[in-house]
Amino acid sequence: MKCFQCNAEMNCNRETYRYQESGIDNVFLEGVGICRCDLCGEEAVKIPAVVELNDLIGKAIIQKRALLNKSEIKYLRKNMGFTGKALADAMHLDNATISRWQSGKQIISESHDILLRLIYCGIKGVSAKDQIEEHFKHSFLDCEVEPFVIPNDELDKLREPSVTI
Repeated sequence: MKCFQCNAEMNCNRETYRYQESGIDNVFLEGVGICRCDLCGEEAVKIPAVVELNDLIGKAIIQKRALLNKSEIKYLRKNMGFTGKALADAMHLDNATISRWQSGKQIISESHDILLRLIYCGIKGVSAKDQIEEHFKHSFLDCEVEPFVIPNDELDKLREPSVTI
């Protein structure tokens, strides 16, 4: 691969990549192609099937055991294609509440957290039973926040062309 800046040949490797472009600090992609230019220092990352990847991240978020944090709430909202007002309307809340959640000025309540996850499941066509059923059995408040790691085999599925019969 040629460097976009200086046109020199770049060195490419598969590495774990911190996917900060998602807007969430703890999303890591395993086995992503990262190319670096030794001459000018330019870096290029090959992220496969971004739309499908973003849906995978959304599923990982709704499966987490802890309450949603501000960046996860914003991520889910944007991944559903909602404005803050549209999400507020869907949840029968005022827009200011959504804004306070996304800014971290207010922590989402457990019932609103579950509702947001269920709305996400409905919009994205994800089975709520398969994704968040366990969360109804336990409190979110006692859970540790863990990084979201999208494994290489999941990324490989995104790289392969899908065939519909």
